[in-house]
Amino acid sequence: MKICFFMSTFLPKIGGAELAAHYLAEDLTREGHRVTVLAPFYRGKRKIKTNYVIHRFKYPPGWLFFEPILLLYLALEKLISRFDLLHVYATYPSGYCGSILKKFFRFPLIITPQGADIQKIPEIGYGLRLDPRVEKKIGLALKRADAIVSISDSIKRDIVEVGGDPKKIYDIPNGVWVDRFAHPQKDIRRIFHLNSTDRVILAVGRNHPKKGYADLIEAMALVKRKFRKAKCVIIGAGTENLLPMVKDLDLQGEVVLAGEIAPAKGESLDLRALALPQEDLVSAYLSSDIFVSPSLIEGFALVIPEALAAGLPVVATDVPGNRDAIVDGYNGLIARARDPQDLAEKILVLLEDEDLRMRMSANARKSSLRYDWGKITEEYIKVYEHLLAKVW
Repeated sequence: MKICFFMSTFLPKIGGAELAAHYLAEDLTREGHRVTVLAPFYRGKRKIKTNYVIHRFKYPPGWLFFEPILLLYLALEKLISRFDLLHVYATYPSGYCGSILKKFFRFPLIITPQGADIQKIPEIGYGLRLDPRVEKKIGLALKRADAIVSISDSIKRDIVEVGGDPKKIYDIPNGVWVDRFAHPQKDIRRIFHLNSTDRVILAVGRNHPKKGYADLIEAMALVKRKFRKAKCVIIGAGTENLLPMVKDLDLQGEVVLAGEIAPAKGESLDLRALALPQEDLVSAYLSSDIFVSPSLIEGFALVIPEALAAGLPVVATDVPGNRDAIVDGYNGLIARARDPQDLAEKILVLLEDEDLRMRMSANARKSSLRYDWGKITEEYIKVYEHLLAKVW
């Protein structure tokens, strides 16, 4: 098969959609399929090395010709690479543009919504659908799609709400390379000057209001009153902006704001051997004791299956995107969202009961096998083959 991925953003920007598309493209290529990624031009000096082809385009200046220019890029890609199938990792703008172009070219269209393109939280201004004009285009894209992939139950509800046909929906979560979480290369306790007896609570993800990091920091102030050896490490872009809150709660040295783990600027990013997540991040998972996801909403956060693959019991908030992977009492504990007190209590349960933590650790590794990319790729190939069979 000749498959084109049309992306609104792509590597070296690292996020759930970018990583999911990369992993799938790499695995499809190894299976003998020809994959081209059509993605925005990257201005940095870092070179990206992959086993698949990346064609870059420039976003047009201003919004007047935004969609027509994207349509032109996509039409040129179709004529050049003659792809059989278009797979888009967002409903807008790429999904909408793909849905228009399929009228003129004969190809199946598969859309995988990821999060902000389909979800919305008006209270924090989160989600493209907050703009009624964009929401209408998202609905049109989903109605015209030949297949829609739901990465979680909550995403499926949003897809149907905005007009997606339930009969076209396939349930396929984002995945993780489980084998990468076998042996740590480094011990983050040494890197962050933590003692070997400290219990490390890890959170991973860029600093955004939807991530709920303020609730986690408040929860840590409560945890420290009862469990003095607890340390929290938060890894992600923009986490340094949380420092004033850490200082206000007198948690310096107790809450470590690690920033983003990524290659230095200018370094080549060789992705041909599934080099993501970075080795240091894998080591961070494997050097920790508990993972926490205090989010207000998620599509399907890759960090959770990554944590499970590392054998970390997860304390997750009871919100869309978290509930799909965490079974309360089996591989983690569910806490109320926006409730630092309840979050602290759930963290303390795992800190104070080592037997429970070890049982959940074993269960976490077992449950991570559902998300191994080998299985996920097989499910996507079945969808592709089904669509192409219908076309021809």
